[in-house]
Amino acid sequence: MNTKLSFKRTVCGIAGVGALLLAANNSFAQTVINAYDVAANYTATGFTGNQGYGFGAWTVNTPGGGDYISGDNPPYFGLWNSTPNSASTAVRPFSSSLTVGQTFSAQLMMTDLSGATSMNAMELLDGSGNVLFSYWQQGGGYANGWYTDAGVTGGTATGFAYDFQSMDSFAFTLTSPTAYTFSDLSTGASINGTVDGTISQVEFLRANESSASLPDGQDFKFNSLEITSVPEPTSAAIAGLAGCILWAIRRRGSPGSKV
Repeated sequence: MNTKLSFKRTVCGIAGVGALLLAANNSFAQTVINAYDVAANYTATGFTGNQGYGFGAWTVNTPGGGDYISGDNPPYFGLWNSTPNSASTAVRPFSSSLTVGQTFSAQLMMTDLSGATSMNAMELLDGSGNVLFSYWQQGGGYANGWYTDAGVTGGTATGFAYDFQSMDSFAFTLTSPTAYTFSDLSTGASINGTVDGTISQVEFLRANESSASLPDGQDFKFNSLEITSVPEPTSAAIAGLAGCILWAIRRRGSPGSKV
């Protein structure tokens, strides 16, 4: 056998097997956790500061209300507000902006929503604090949720049902620089939409309507903030495999060739 041909076959064989193994490994690659934090990292006095990793410090604003770490097992972050026409917020910046293919996820517990316009919301912001995406539940209609993005204002999040006193999981995946998928992982419902800007922060919001009085329990609980990504297959390895396959096909098609 021709020595050069034998050597080339060997190299292509090694490269091909390596590429296949690498591609298979990436296909089953574990999700990379880029940022993570849970309420168990904090004390019962509140969640100011910066625990976990991949996030910046919390900024909490609670006129007429407050923030707390719940006594549940596991504990949750909590915002409350008992003042009519007032809101409590907690904002958390990301260490780096959300990129295509990354997912921001969190667990949300919708508690009492007295009044038709009282609401609990999770919002994704740009670096200046502009809201690029918002999902919320509000009093007066519990079959679905609501959302706002670059193309929709107050849209119906069908199948995102109000789930009183239950902690449900939600995931926002940036599928292109201007498109996303938002999913209720507890029900399987999802929506697709567009965003206009770079997502750099998350805000949790508890807002009350302008009612004369509000009962107890006007809280919003949440937990398990996470940013994840899945590694892409190595393009160089895939290209090398394709080149070896093409070379083999050409060799088979050449007159008088012996494989």
